[in-house]
Amino acid sequence: MIKKSPNFKIAAIGCIFAITHAQGAIWDGGGGTPFWSTDTNWDDDAAANGTAVIDNGDTTIRFSGVTVNKTDVNGGSTLELNGNSHSDSLSGSNVRNYIGNGSAGTVKHQGNAQWDIGHMLSIGNGTGGNGSYSLLSGTLTVFRDGNAMAGSPVKSSLAIGTNGGTGILDISRGTLNTRAGVEIGAGGTFQIMGTGDSQQGIDINIGSNGSLDGFWWQTAGGTLSMGIGADGVEQIFVDNVDDDGGQFVTFADGSILDMSFYDTVATPGTWTLMELEGAAITDEGLELAAGDEAAGWSFTVDNSGPNGLLTVTYVPEPSSTALLGLGGLALLMRRRK
Repeated sequence: MIKKSPNFKIAAIGCIFAITHAQGAIWDGGGGTPFWSTDTNWDDDAAANGTAVIDNGDTTIRFSGVTVNKTDVNGGSTLELNGNSHSDSLSGSNVRNYIGNGSAGTVKHQGNAQWDIGHMLSIGNGTGGNGSYSLLSGTLTVFRDGNAMAGSPVKSSLAIGTNGGTGILDISRGTLNTRAGVEIGAGGTFQIMGTGDSQQGIDINIGSNGSLDGFWWQTAGGTLSMGIGADGVEQIFVDNVDDDGGQFVTFADGSILDMSFYDTVATPGTWTLMELEGAAITDEGLELAAGDEAAGWSFTVDNSGPNGLLTVTYVPEPSSTALLGLGGLALLMRRRK
């Protein structure tokens, strides 16, 4: 069955043109609390409602229920989303929320929070950049796109580990929706640990939010990391929204697939990791991470049907116990003869 995700309506859209681009407010922690809403935590002694810059190192900020132009998290800082709805509404082809741009930056998204980003999201960019985004529950929606950062032929909504930076988007629960595609640069990792069942609650929709088609562009060194849970793993769905053929998936030569089991015992089986609606997946040289093949993993790009599929199979190497059992059986057969 083809999984067709609905277009999500973003409540923040009505605010886009009402907010003008303001000079960035810089977090200085002067209020002595971790709360965004404490006015004196910002250099202008007013809670940020324009462009928020968090760049003063070893700071944990609790972000809750605000609308701003954009948000940057750098300098070793951590931003925690613990509930309510948040919106970064400034649009533009070169406007980005930077998480770890030229330095370290961390986001912990939990508490069923909803974050709507009206431009591109960059996780880990530039020399010294190290971004980490953990989606633990709630919804992350990137409802616009911007100029490519990892060589994609079209604009993207999400870029990870680009221009010499390292970055990871780690999804263990929650929903990711994008308007356009995903770029994974040489230092980037897109990681899913677990399944999309009602208990785990993971849902990945690339290109399903809006009028554009989804795509997946993974460069050499970029990593797709998938952890098989007790009920399998949530597949990545790359959407063809308007049937114009703009959707695609490209794995460049030297791109990496890293497989594991998540919170469960290793079990033989085959699972679908990615589905590209209405087109064939282009595999120019995707390869398993070091040690995966020896452990019993293999993968297949299957373009035989209407949708391109990336599947993975786990067949463990025979254990020493099994080998001993076979040896004992052979000995018994010889004795019977």
